[in-house]
Parts: sequence; structure tokens; C-alpha cells
Amino acid sequence: MQLLTEEQEHGVDTALHSDDRMIITFQNENLIAELLPCGSSTSKKLLAVVPDLISVLDSQSGSSLGTNEYRYGVCISYYGKENHS
Repeated sequence: MQLLTEEQEHGVDTALHSDDRMIITFQNENLIAELLPCGSSTSKKLLAVVPDLISVLDSQSGSSLGTNEYRYGVCISYYGKENHS
């Protein structure tokens, strides 16, 4: 999993482990993106929430994934961008 957040764009590193899990809550669109660190079953870190931009890409092909293409265990790249309204 690759992660790019507003914090990283400003130089604050978000440490990731290859076994970390991304949890994306959706209903027709991505609503919430949370990170569940490796070995934790309850300690989620909120990464983005509507109206933030939450985009999901297939890590293999780089193509965007729509919510109808989400499957458990798919390797993704995540992009979240804070909404400045």
C-alpha cells in the first residue's frame, strides 16, 4: 500500500508497514479513509473524510478504481487531499 497525505506533502512522515490495512467506507462514493496499523484491531487513524478527495488506484496498473471494483485484499494506492473550502 502506498499512502500520500496532506501531512506528507508538508514534510510530516506517516510510517507505514506493508501489513497495514486501509479501510475505506463508501456508499456510491468514498466517504472515509482510515488506516488500521499492523497488529492493531481497534486503533484506526483517520486519513480523510468527505468532502476531502479520496481516490483509489490499482497498484498494479495505476488505473483508478470505482467503488464497484473494490475487492477485499486488492493492492491499492491511495491519494487523499484535504478540501480547503
